[in-house]
Amino acid sequence: MSSQASSSSSSSARGDLRAFLRNARQSALTHLKDGPSSSSNPLVLIMGNGAGDADSLTSAISLSYLLSTYPHLSLPLSSPLPEKAIYAPLIQTNRSDAHLRPENVAILAATGIDQQDILYLSDLVDAPPKGLDLSLAKSPNFSPEHNTFLGLVDHPQLELPWTSGSSSQASRRVLLLVDHHADASQHQDASLRVFRQPEGSSDPNPTGSAQSIIIELFAKEIKADPAALPQGLADLAIATVLIDTDNMRPPPKGRASETDFAAVEALLPFSSLQSREKAKELQGKLLQSSPQEVKELLASDEFETSAFNEGKQELSDKTAAMASVLSASKAAIRHLSSLDLLKRDYKSSSLSADDLRGASKGLKAGFSSVNLGLPTWLHRAEGMGTSSEQESAQAWAGFWSSLREWMEDQALDVAVVGTSFRDEESDKHKRELVFAMRSSSETSAQEVGSLFDAVRSDLEDPTHNQLELQTPWKGARLSSTGKKERVSGIDGTSGKLEATNGSNDIVRAQVWKQGNARANRKVYLPTIMAALKKAASKGSS
Repeated sequence: MSSQASSSSSSSARGDLRAFLRNARQSALTHLKDGPSSSSNPLVLIMGNGAGDADSLTSAISLSYLLSTYPHLSLPLSSPLPEKAIYAPLIQTNRSDAHLRPENVAILAATGIDQQDILYLSDLVDAPPKGLDLSLAKSPNFSPEHNTFLGLVDHPQLELPWTSGSSSQASRRVLLLVDHHADASQHQDASLRVFRQPEGSSDPNPTGSAQSIIIELFAKEIKADPAALPQGLADLAIATVLIDTDNMRPPPKGRASETDFAAVEALLPFSSLQSREKAKELQGKLLQSSPQEVKELLASDEFETSAFNEGKQELSDKTAAMASVLSASKAAIRHLSSLDLLKRDYKSSSLSADDLRGASKGLKAGFSSVNLGLPTWLHRAEGMGTSSEQESAQAWAGFWSSLREWMEDQALDVAVVGTSFRDEESDKHKRELVFAMRSSSETSAQEVGSLFDAVRSDLEDPTHNQLELQTPWKGARLSSTGKKERVSGIDGTSGKLEATNGSNDIVRAQVWKQGNARANRKVYLPTIMAALKKAASKGSS
Protein backbone atom coordinates (compact mmCIF):
# COMPACT_ATOMS: atom_id res chain seq x y z
CA MET A 1 0.00 0.00 0.00
CA SER A 2 1.34 3.38 -0.94
CA SER A 3 1.34 5.92 1.87
CA GLN A 4 1.78 8.82 -0.51
CA ALA A 5 -0.60 10.80 -2.67
CA SER A 6 -0.54 9.04 -6.00
CA SER A 7 -1.60 11.46 -8.70
CA SER A 8 1.30 12.59 -10.81
CA SER A 9 -0.94 15.12 -12.53
CA SER A 10 -1.38 17.09 -9.29
CA SER A 11 2.26 17.78 -8.42
CA SER A 12 2.32 21.08 -10.30
CA ALA A 13 -1.10 22.04 -8.90
CA ARG A 14 -0.29 21.62 -5.20
CA GLY A 15 -2.18 24.30 -3.30
CA ASP A 16 -3.82 25.57 -6.51
CA LEU A 17 -7.35 24.16 -6.75
CA ARG A 18 -8.21 25.61 -10.14
CA ALA A 19 -4.99 24.29 -11.70
CA PHE A 20 -5.71 20.87 -10.18
CA LEU A 21 -9.22 20.79 -11.66
CA ARG A 22 -8.00 21.91 -15.06
CA ASN A 23 -5.27 19.26 -15.13
CA ALA A 24 -7.55 16.51 -13.83
CA ARG A 25 -10.23 17.24 -16.43
CA GLN A 26 -7.78 17.24 -19.32
CA SER A 27 -6.03 14.08 -18.09
CA ALA A 28 -9.37 12.27 -17.76
CA LEU A 29 -10.54 13.27 -21.24
CA THR A 30 -7.24 12.23 -22.80
CA HIS A 31 -7.28 8.88 -20.99
CA LEU A 32 -10.88 8.11 -21.98
CA LYS A 33 -10.46 9.24 -25.57
CA ASP A 34 -7.09 7.76 -26.48
CA GLY A 35 -7.03 4.66 -24.31
CA PRO A 36 -4.71 3.41 -21.59
CA SER A 37 -1.73 3.44 -23.92
CA SER A 38 -1.79 7.23 -23.81
CA SER A 39 -1.13 7.22 -20.07
CA SER A 40 0.62 4.77 -17.77
CA ASN A 41 -1.49 6.04 -14.86
CA PRO A 42 -4.85 4.59 -13.77
CA LEU A 43 -7.83 6.97 -13.88
CA VAL A 44 -10.27 7.15 -10.96
CA LEU A 45 -13.41 9.19 -11.68
CA ILE A 46 -14.91 10.41 -8.40
CA MET A 47 -18.55 11.41 -8.71
CA GLY A 48 -21.45 12.53 -6.58
CA ASN A 49 -25.05 11.59 -7.21
CA GLY A 50 -27.09 12.47 -10.28
CA ALA A 51 -28.89 15.32 -8.53
CA GLY A 52 -25.69 17.37 -8.63
CA ASP A 53 -26.33 19.23 -5.38
CA ALA A 54 -23.64 21.14 -3.52
CA ASP A 55 -22.63 18.14 -1.42
CA SER A 56 -22.14 15.96 -4.50
CA LEU A 57 -20.32 18.71 -6.38
CA THR A 58 -17.86 19.72 -3.69
CA SER A 59 -17.36 16.25 -2.20
CA ALA A 60 -16.21 14.96 -5.59
CA ILE A 61 -13.84 17.92 -5.88
CA SER A 62 -12.45 17.72 -2.35
CA LEU A 63 -11.93 13.95 -2.25
CA SER A 64 -10.18 14.03 -5.63
CA TYR A 65 -7.87 16.84 -4.52
CA LEU A 66 -7.11 15.37 -1.09
CA LEU A 67 -6.35 11.91 -2.49
CA SER A 68 -4.07 13.51 -5.07
CA THR A 69 -2.23 15.74 -2.60
CA TYR A 70 -2.01 14.08 0.82
CA PRO A 71 -0.69 10.71 2.06
CA HIS A 72 -3.24 7.94 2.54
CA LEU A 73 -1.90 6.73 5.90
CA SER A 74 -5.05 7.50 7.91
CA LEU A 75 -7.53 6.07 5.42
CA PRO A 76 -9.28 2.84 6.50
CA LEU A 77 -8.32 1.00 3.31
CA SER A 78 -9.19 -2.67 2.91
CA SER A 79 -6.85 -2.96 -0.08
CA PRO A 80 -4.30 -0.66 -1.71
CA LEU A 81 -5.36 2.10 -4.06
CA PRO A 82 -3.64 2.03 -7.47
CA GLU A 83 -0.20 3.60 -7.65
CA LYS A 84 0.17 6.97 -9.40
CA ALA A 85 -3.55 7.25 -10.06
CA ILE A 86 -5.20 10.30 -11.58
CA TYR A 87 -8.15 11.30 -9.37
CA ALA A 88 -10.62 13.41 -11.35
CA PRO A 89 -13.95 14.77 -10.04
CA LEU A 90 -16.92 14.13 -12.33
CA ILE A 91 -20.17 16.08 -11.91
CA GLN A 92 -23.12 13.89 -12.92
CA THR A 93 -25.14 16.61 -14.65
CA ASN A 94 -24.96 18.38 -17.98
CA ARG A 95 -22.87 21.52 -18.08
CA SER A 96 -25.84 23.34 -19.66
CA ASP A 97 -27.93 22.59 -16.55
CA ALA A 98 -25.51 24.19 -14.08
CA HIS A 99 -27.76 27.27 -13.79
CA LEU A 100 -30.50 25.13 -12.23
CA ARG A 101 -28.54 25.20 -8.97
CA PRO A 102 -27.73 28.86 -8.27
CA GLU A 103 -26.11 27.95 -4.94
CA ASN A 104 -23.51 25.88 -6.83
CA VAL A 105 -22.92 28.69 -9.29
CA ALA A 106 -22.36 31.13 -6.41
CA ILE A 107 -20.01 28.80 -4.49
CA LEU A 108 -17.81 28.09 -7.51
CA ALA A 109 -17.64 31.71 -8.64
CA ALA A 110 -16.89 33.01 -5.13
CA THR A 111 -14.00 30.56 -4.74
CA GLY A 112 -12.50 31.41 -8.13
CA ILE A 113 -13.39 28.18 -9.95
CA ASP A 114 -14.31 28.35 -13.63
CA GLN A 115 -17.07 25.96 -14.71
CA GLN A 116 -14.98 25.16 -17.80
CA ASP A 117 -12.29 23.61 -15.58
CA ILE A 118 -14.70 20.98 -14.22
CA LEU A 119 -15.51 17.63 -15.85
CA TYR A 120 -19.26 17.23 -16.41
CA LEU A 121 -21.21 14.19 -17.56
CA SER A 122 -22.03 15.93 -20.83
CA ASP A 123 -18.29 16.07 -21.59
CA LEU A 124 -18.37 12.28 -21.78
CA VAL A 125 -21.73 11.49 -23.41
CA ASP A 126 -22.40 14.37 -25.81
CA ALA A 127 -21.52 13.97 -29.46
CA PRO A 128 -18.28 15.58 -30.70
CA PRO A 129 -17.03 18.25 -30.60
CA LYS A 130 -18.68 18.93 -27.22
CA GLY A 131 -18.20 15.43 -25.82
CA LEU A 132 -16.66 12.00 -26.33
CA ASP A 133 -19.94 10.27 -27.30
CA LEU A 134 -19.40 7.41 -24.82
CA SER A 135 -22.05 5.12 -23.33
CA LEU A 136 -21.67 5.16 -19.56
CA ALA A 137 -23.11 1.65 -19.21
CA LYS A 138 -21.66 -0.06 -22.28
CA SER A 139 -18.40 1.65 -23.24
CA PRO A 140 -15.28 -0.37 -22.32
CA ASN A 141 -13.46 2.94 -21.74
CA PHE A 142 -14.84 3.07 -18.18
CA SER A 143 -13.79 -0.50 -17.34
CA PRO A 144 -10.84 -1.81 -15.31
CA GLU A 145 -9.51 -3.32 -18.54
CA HIS A 146 -9.14 0.25 -19.74
CA ASN A 147 -7.38 1.12 -16.47
CA THR A 148 -10.40 3.21 -15.44
CA PHE A 149 -12.03 3.00 -12.01
CA LEU A 150 -14.86 4.79 -10.19
CA GLY A 151 -15.32 6.47 -6.82
CA LEU A 152 -18.71 7.36 -5.32
CA VAL A 153 -19.51 10.15 -2.88
CA ASP A 154 -22.94 11.18 -1.57
CA HIS A 155 -24.66 8.05 -2.92
CA PRO A 156 -24.37 4.40 -1.88
CA GLN A 157 -24.17 2.52 -5.17
CA LEU A 158 -23.57 2.84 -8.89
CA GLU A 159 -26.85 3.85 -10.52
CA LEU A 160 -28.35 4.82 -13.84
CA PRO A 161 -27.02 5.77 -16.36
CA TRP A 162 -23.93 3.76 -15.38
CA THR A 163 -25.88 0.51 -15.14
CA SER A 164 -28.12 -1.04 -17.77
CA GLY A 165 -29.11 -4.35 -16.19
CA SER A 166 -28.51 -6.11 -19.51
CA SER A 167 -25.99 -8.66 -20.71
CA SER A 168 -24.27 -5.92 -22.70
CA GLN A 169 -23.34 -4.10 -19.49
CA ALA A 170 -19.58 -3.48 -19.46
CA SER A 171 -17.60 -4.17 -16.29
CA ARG A 172 -17.27 -1.35 -13.76
CA ARG A 173 -15.10 -1.28 -10.63
CA VAL A 174 -15.93 1.02 -7.72
CA LEU A 175 -12.78 1.62 -5.67
CA LEU A 176 -14.04 4.32 -3.30
CA LEU A 177 -17.33 4.85 -1.49
CA VAL A 178 -17.88 7.70 1.01
CA ASP A 179 -21.51 8.40 1.84
CA HIS A 180 -24.07 9.52 4.42
CA HIS A 181 -27.04 7.58 3.06
CA ALA A 182 -28.22 4.14 4.14
CA ASP A 183 -25.74 1.44 3.16
CA ALA A 184 -27.09 -0.42 0.10
CA SER A 185 -24.60 -3.28 0.73
CA GLN A 186 -23.09 -2.83 -2.73
CA HIS A 187 -19.43 -2.66 -3.85
CA GLN A 188 -18.21 -4.63 -0.86
CA ASP A 189 -14.78 -4.98 -2.49
CA ALA A 190 -14.16 -1.22 -2.60
CA SER A 191 -10.75 -0.26 -1.20
CA LEU A 192 -12.27 2.62 0.79
CA ARG A 193 -15.81 2.11 2.05
CA VAL A 194 -17.06 4.60 4.67
CA PHE A 195 -20.71 5.16 5.63
CA ARG A 196 -22.37 7.51 8.09
CA GLN A 197 -26.12 7.14 7.87
CA PRO A 198 -28.49 10.14 7.99
CA GLU A 199 -29.84 11.71 11.16
CA GLY A 200 -32.80 9.74 12.47
CA SER A 201 -31.30 6.37 11.53
CA SER A 202 -29.88 3.78 13.90
CA ASP A 203 -26.33 4.95 13.18
CA PRO A 204 -24.84 6.22 16.46
CA ASN A 205 -22.80 8.78 14.51
CA PRO A 206 -25.08 10.25 11.83
CA THR A 207 -23.73 12.92 9.52
CA GLY A 208 -25.48 15.81 7.79
CA SER A 209 -23.00 16.14 4.92
CA ALA A 210 -20.80 13.69 3.01
CA GLN A 211 -18.28 16.52 2.80
CA SER A 212 -17.77 16.31 6.57
CA ILE A 213 -16.80 12.63 6.35
CA ILE A 214 -14.16 13.43 3.74
CA ILE A 215 -12.61 16.14 5.92
CA GLU A 216 -12.64 13.74 8.87
CA LEU A 217 -10.71 11.16 6.81
CA PHE A 218 -7.94 13.65 6.04
CA ALA A 219 -7.99 15.74 9.24
CA LYS A 220 -4.58 14.52 10.46
CA GLU A 221 -2.92 15.06 7.10
CA ILE A 222 -4.38 18.56 6.72
CA LYS A 223 -3.17 19.52 10.19
CA ALA A 224 0.32 18.19 9.43
CA ASP A 225 0.60 20.00 6.07
CA PRO A 226 -1.83 22.96 6.02
CA ALA A 227 0.03 24.74 3.22
CA ALA A 228 -1.23 22.16 0.73
CA LEU A 229 -4.88 22.97 1.47
CA PRO A 230 -6.20 25.78 -0.78
CA GLN A 231 -8.36 28.41 0.88
CA GLY A 232 -10.90 27.87 -1.89
CA LEU A 233 -11.27 24.20 -0.98
CA ALA A 234 -11.84 25.06 2.68
CA ASP A 235 -14.48 27.61 1.64
CA LEU A 236 -16.17 25.10 -0.70
CA ALA A 237 -16.34 22.46 2.00
CA ILE A 238 -17.64 24.81 4.70
CA ALA A 239 -20.30 26.21 2.36
CA THR A 240 -21.56 22.71 1.64
CA VAL A 241 -21.82 21.72 5.29
CA LEU A 242 -23.71 24.95 6.04
CA ILE A 243 -26.24 24.16 3.30
CA ASP A 244 -26.71 20.56 4.42
CA THR A 245 -27.07 21.41 8.13
CA ASP A 246 -29.04 24.68 7.93
CA ASN A 247 -26.08 26.62 9.34
CA MET A 248 -24.96 24.00 11.84
CA ARG A 249 -28.37 23.48 13.41
CA PRO A 250 -28.20 20.38 15.66
CA PRO A 251 -30.97 17.80 16.12
CA PRO A 252 -33.85 17.59 16.67
CA LYS A 253 -34.57 20.62 14.48
CA GLY A 254 -31.43 20.30 12.36
CA ARG A 255 -29.01 17.70 10.98
CA ALA A 256 -25.61 18.92 12.17
CA SER A 257 -23.70 16.10 13.87
CA GLU A 258 -20.43 16.04 15.78
CA THR A 259 -18.71 15.07 12.53
CA ASP A 260 -20.09 18.18 10.82
CA PHE A 261 -19.01 20.48 13.65
CA ALA A 262 -15.55 18.92 13.74
CA ALA A 263 -15.13 19.32 9.98
CA VAL A 264 -16.02 23.02 9.97
CA GLU A 265 -13.86 23.71 13.04
CA ALA A 266 -10.92 21.95 11.35
CA LEU A 267 -11.33 24.02 8.18
CA LEU A 268 -11.94 27.45 9.74
CA PRO A 269 -8.24 28.40 10.18
CA PHE A 270 -7.62 27.79 6.46
CA SER A 271 -10.81 29.44 5.17
CA SER A 272 -11.96 32.96 4.42
CA LEU A 273 -13.74 32.90 7.79
CA GLN A 274 -10.42 33.24 9.60
CA SER A 275 -10.81 37.04 9.62
CA ARG A 276 -13.55 39.63 9.33
CA GLU A 277 -12.06 41.18 6.19
CA LYS A 278 -11.78 37.90 4.30
CA ALA A 279 -15.19 36.75 5.50
CA LYS A 280 -16.91 39.87 4.20
CA GLU A 281 -15.04 39.57 0.91
CA LEU A 282 -16.27 35.98 0.47
CA GLN A 283 -19.83 36.93 1.42
CA GLY A 284 -19.71 39.76 -1.11
CA LYS A 285 -18.54 37.41 -3.86
CA LEU A 286 -21.27 34.91 -2.99
CA LEU A 287 -23.91 37.62 -3.13
CA GLN A 288 -22.53 39.03 -6.38
CA SER A 289 -22.82 35.60 -8.02
CA SER A 290 -26.33 34.91 -6.68
CA PRO A 291 -29.64 35.48 -8.53
CA GLN A 292 -31.07 38.99 -8.54
CA GLU A 293 -33.91 38.02 -6.20
CA VAL A 294 -31.33 36.97 -3.60
CA LYS A 295 -29.51 40.28 -3.90
CA GLU A 296 -32.78 42.14 -3.37
CA LEU A 297 -33.78 39.92 -0.46
CA LEU A 298 -30.48 40.35 1.39
CA ALA A 299 -29.86 44.02 0.59
CA SER A 300 -30.66 45.06 4.15
CA ASP A 301 -28.96 46.36 7.26
CA GLU A 302 -29.83 43.09 9.01
CA PHE A 303 -27.67 41.13 6.58
CA GLU A 304 -24.77 43.57 6.85
CA THR A 305 -24.68 43.46 10.63
CA SER A 306 -24.89 39.67 10.71
CA ALA A 307 -21.47 39.39 9.09
CA PHE A 308 -18.53 37.68 10.78
CA ASN A 309 -17.19 39.30 13.93
CA GLU A 310 -13.76 38.58 15.31
CA GLY A 311 -13.47 37.29 18.83
CA LYS A 312 -15.30 34.55 20.69
CA GLN A 313 -18.52 33.49 18.98
CA GLU A 314 -20.69 30.47 18.50
CA LEU A 315 -19.76 28.68 15.30
CA SER A 316 -23.17 29.32 13.75
CA ASP A 317 -22.77 33.05 14.45
CA LYS A 318 -19.51 33.14 12.52
CA THR A 319 -21.11 31.43 9.55
CA ALA A 320 -24.55 33.09 9.69
CA ALA A 321 -24.12 35.64 6.90
CA MET A 322 -22.49 33.12 4.58
CA ALA A 323 -25.27 30.62 5.30
CA SER A 324 -27.92 33.28 4.60
CA VAL A 325 -26.65 33.85 1.05
CA LEU A 326 -26.33 30.13 0.34
CA SER A 327 -29.78 29.32 1.72
CA ALA A 328 -31.42 32.14 -0.25
CA SER A 329 -29.63 31.09 -3.45
CA LYS A 330 -30.75 27.50 -3.04
CA ALA A 331 -34.34 28.68 -2.62
CA ALA A 332 -34.25 30.99 -5.66
CA ILE A 333 -36.14 28.68 -8.01
CA ARG A 334 -39.55 30.26 -8.57
CA HIS A 335 -38.50 31.49 -12.01
CA LEU A 336 -37.80 27.94 -13.22
CA SER A 337 -40.26 26.06 -15.43
CA SER A 338 -41.93 22.90 -14.15
CA LEU A 339 -39.63 20.77 -16.31
CA ASP A 340 -36.61 22.60 -14.88
CA LEU A 341 -37.87 21.98 -11.35
CA LEU A 342 -38.28 18.27 -12.07
CA LYS A 343 -34.78 18.14 -13.57
CA ARG A 344 -32.98 20.34 -11.03
CA ASP A 345 -32.69 17.89 -8.13
CA TYR A 346 -33.30 14.53 -9.76
CA LYS A 347 -32.14 11.00 -9.02
CA SER A 348 -33.01 7.83 -10.87
CA SER A 349 -33.17 4.29 -9.58
CA SER A 350 -34.11 0.99 -11.15
CA LEU A 351 -35.19 -2.56 -10.51
CA SER A 352 -34.04 -5.22 -12.95
CA ALA A 353 -36.18 -8.13 -14.12
CA ASP A 354 -34.11 -10.32 -11.79
CA ASP A 355 -34.91 -8.00 -8.87
CA LEU A 356 -38.58 -8.55 -9.63
CA ARG A 357 -38.31 -12.36 -9.58
CA GLY A 358 -38.86 -13.20 -13.20
CA ALA A 359 -40.85 -10.18 -14.36
CA SER A 360 -40.75 -9.58 -18.11
CA LYS A 361 -38.97 -6.24 -17.70
CA GLY A 362 -37.41 -4.01 -15.09
CA LEU A 363 -38.66 -0.69 -13.75
CA LYS A 364 -37.05 2.72 -14.01
CA ALA A 365 -38.03 5.25 -11.34
CA GLY A 366 -37.18 8.93 -11.15
CA PHE A 367 -37.22 10.98 -7.94
CA SER A 368 -37.42 14.79 -8.14
CA SER A 369 -36.92 16.81 -4.97
CA VAL A 370 -38.36 20.35 -5.11
CA ASN A 371 -38.11 22.93 -2.32
CA LEU A 372 -41.39 24.55 -3.33
CA GLY A 373 -44.86 23.57 -2.11
CA LEU A 374 -47.48 22.54 -4.64
CA PRO A 375 -49.75 25.53 -3.84
CA THR A 376 -46.94 27.93 -4.80
CA TRP A 377 -45.76 25.76 -7.69
CA LEU A 378 -49.22 25.53 -9.24
CA HIS A 379 -50.10 29.20 -9.07
CA ARG A 380 -46.85 31.06 -9.69
CA ALA A 381 -47.43 31.40 -13.45
CA GLU A 382 -49.34 34.37 -14.81
CA GLY A 383 -53.03 33.56 -15.16
CA MET A 384 -52.85 30.62 -12.73
CA GLY A 385 -54.57 32.40 -9.87
CA THR A 386 -56.61 31.08 -6.95
CA SER A 387 -59.89 32.87 -7.46
CA SER A 388 -61.89 29.91 -8.78
CA GLU A 389 -62.01 26.15 -9.16
CA GLN A 390 -61.57 26.67 -12.91
CA GLU A 391 -58.23 28.41 -12.39
CA SER A 392 -57.18 25.65 -10.00
CA ALA A 393 -58.09 23.00 -12.58
CA GLN A 394 -56.06 24.82 -15.23
CA ALA A 395 -53.05 24.98 -12.92
CA TRP A 396 -53.28 21.25 -12.19
CA ALA A 397 -53.62 20.47 -15.90
CA GLY A 398 -50.35 22.29 -16.54
CA PHE A 399 -48.64 20.39 -13.73
CA TRP A 400 -49.80 16.97 -14.96
CA SER A 401 -48.83 17.83 -18.53
CA SER A 402 -45.29 18.68 -17.41
CA LEU A 403 -45.01 15.52 -15.30
CA ARG A 404 -46.21 13.34 -18.19
CA GLU A 405 -43.72 15.03 -20.54
CA TRP A 406 -40.93 14.49 -18.01
CA MET A 407 -41.76 10.79 -17.68
CA GLU A 408 -41.73 10.38 -21.46
CA ASP A 409 -38.45 12.28 -21.88
CA GLN A 410 -36.72 10.19 -19.20
CA ALA A 411 -38.42 6.91 -20.20
CA LEU A 412 -39.72 6.54 -16.64
CA ASP A 413 -42.11 3.85 -15.47
CA VAL A 414 -42.41 5.64 -12.14
CA ALA A 415 -42.06 9.31 -11.23
CA VAL A 416 -41.96 10.61 -7.67
CA VAL A 417 -41.97 14.28 -6.72
CA GLY A 418 -41.17 15.20 -3.14
CA THR A 419 -41.78 18.81 -2.12
CA SER A 420 -40.30 20.53 0.92
CA PHE A 421 -41.45 23.98 2.04
CA ARG A 422 -42.43 26.23 4.93
CA ASP A 423 -46.18 26.73 5.19
CA GLU A 424 -47.07 30.43 5.27
CA GLU A 425 -50.10 29.99 7.55
CA SER A 426 -48.53 27.77 10.21
CA ASP A 427 -44.86 28.71 9.64
CA LYS A 428 -44.04 25.00 9.86
CA HIS A 429 -41.87 22.84 7.63
CA LYS A 430 -44.05 20.57 5.51
CA ARG A 431 -43.71 18.00 2.76
CA GLU A 432 -45.88 16.57 0.00
CA LEU A 433 -45.41 13.50 -2.16
CA VAL A 434 -46.59 12.85 -5.72
CA PHE A 435 -46.42 9.27 -7.01
CA ALA A 436 -47.13 8.43 -10.66
CA MET A 437 -46.87 5.31 -12.84
CA ARG A 438 -47.02 5.16 -16.63
CA SER A 439 -47.92 2.41 -19.07
CA SER A 440 -45.74 1.80 -22.10
CA SER A 441 -45.44 -0.43 -25.15
CA GLU A 442 -44.07 -3.14 -22.82
CA THR A 443 -46.42 -2.60 -19.88
CA SER A 444 -50.19 -2.65 -20.27
CA ALA A 445 -52.55 -0.23 -18.58
CA GLN A 446 -53.99 -3.15 -16.60
CA GLU A 447 -50.55 -4.15 -15.29
CA VAL A 448 -49.78 -0.56 -14.31
CA GLY A 449 -53.15 -0.21 -12.60
CA SER A 450 -52.65 -3.34 -10.50
CA LEU A 451 -49.10 -2.37 -9.55
CA PHE A 452 -50.12 1.21 -8.77
CA ASP A 453 -52.94 0.05 -6.48
CA ALA A 454 -50.63 -2.33 -4.62
CA VAL A 455 -47.90 0.26 -4.09
CA ARG A 456 -50.36 2.96 -3.05
CA SER A 457 -51.94 0.61 -0.52
CA ASP A 458 -48.54 -0.38 0.85
CA LEU A 459 -47.34 3.22 1.21
CA GLU A 460 -50.56 4.25 2.97
CA ASP A 461 -50.50 1.31 5.39
CA PRO A 462 -50.24 2.99 8.82
CA THR A 463 -48.78 -0.11 10.49
CA HIS A 464 -45.34 0.33 8.93
CA ASN A 465 -45.33 3.53 6.89
CA GLN A 466 -42.72 5.93 8.26
CA LEU A 467 -43.73 8.59 5.74
CA GLU A 468 -47.17 9.14 7.37
CA LEU A 469 -48.90 9.81 4.05
CA GLN A 470 -52.29 11.48 4.31
CA THR A 471 -55.23 12.35 2.08
CA PRO A 472 -56.94 14.48 0.97
CA TRP A 473 -54.36 17.00 -0.17
CA LYS A 474 -55.45 20.60 0.38
CA GLY A 475 -53.82 23.57 -1.32
CA ALA A 476 -54.45 27.28 -1.71
CA ARG A 477 -57.65 28.85 -0.43
CA LEU A 478 -59.94 29.77 -3.34
CA SER A 479 -61.42 33.26 -3.04
CA SER A 480 -64.65 32.23 -4.81
CA THR A 481 -65.57 29.54 -2.28
CA GLY A 482 -63.38 30.23 0.74
CA LYS A 483 -62.36 26.58 0.71
CA LYS A 484 -58.95 25.10 0.03
CA GLU A 485 -58.41 23.60 -3.39
CA ARG A 486 -58.20 19.86 -3.94
CA VAL A 487 -56.30 17.75 -6.45
CA SER A 488 -57.71 18.09 -9.95
CA GLY A 489 -57.19 16.13 -13.15
CA ILE A 490 -57.11 12.59 -11.75
CA ASP A 491 -59.82 10.16 -10.77
CA GLY A 492 -60.08 10.09 -6.99
CA THR A 493 -60.48 6.31 -6.79
CA SER A 494 -58.30 4.86 -9.54
CA GLY A 495 -55.81 7.71 -9.74
CA LYS A 496 -56.12 7.66 -13.52
CA LEU A 497 -54.88 10.85 -15.12
CA GLU A 498 -57.12 12.54 -17.63
CA ALA A 499 -56.11 11.93 -21.24
CA THR A 500 -53.70 14.35 -22.90
CA ASN A 501 -53.75 15.13 -26.61
CA GLY A 502 -51.11 13.20 -28.52
CA SER A 503 -50.32 10.79 -25.68
CA ASN A 504 -51.29 7.12 -25.85
CA ASP A 505 -49.94 6.06 -22.48
CA ILE A 506 -51.99 5.73 -19.31
CA VAL A 507 -50.78 7.44 -16.15
CA ARG A 508 -51.97 6.72 -12.62
CA ALA A 509 -51.11 9.27 -9.93
CA GLN A 510 -51.61 10.05 -6.25
CA VAL A 511 -50.89 13.20 -4.24
CA TRP A 512 -50.32 13.01 -0.49
CA LYS A 513 -49.60 15.28 2.39
CA GLN A 514 -46.55 13.80 4.12
CA GLY A 515 -47.05 13.83 7.85
CA ASN A 516 -43.42 13.04 8.65
CA ALA A 517 -41.72 16.22 7.46
CA ARG A 518 -38.31 14.89 8.53
CA ALA A 519 -38.45 12.04 5.99
CA ASN A 520 -36.54 13.46 3.02
CA ARG A 521 -35.52 11.65 -0.17
CA LYS A 522 -32.94 9.61 1.74
CA VAL A 523 -35.98 8.04 3.42
CA TYR A 524 -38.78 8.03 0.85
CA LEU A 525 -36.67 6.79 -2.08
CA PRO A 526 -35.73 3.42 -0.51
CA THR A 527 -39.22 3.14 1.00
CA ILE A 528 -40.89 3.51 -2.39
CA MET A 529 -38.38 1.27 -4.18
CA ALA A 530 -39.02 -1.45 -1.58
CA ALA A 531 -42.78 -1.09 -2.07
CA LEU A 532 -42.35 -1.33 -5.86
CA LYS A 533 -40.19 -4.43 -5.57
CA LYS A 534 -42.63 -6.07 -3.18
CA ALA A 535 -45.67 -5.33 -5.35
CA ALA A 536 -44.01 -6.23 -8.67
CA SER A 537 -42.63 -9.49 -7.28
CA LYS A 538 -46.07 -10.53 -6.06
CA GLY A 539 -47.58 -9.64 -9.40
CA SER A 540 -45.10 -11.76 -11.35
CA SER A 541 -45.21 -14.81 -9.07
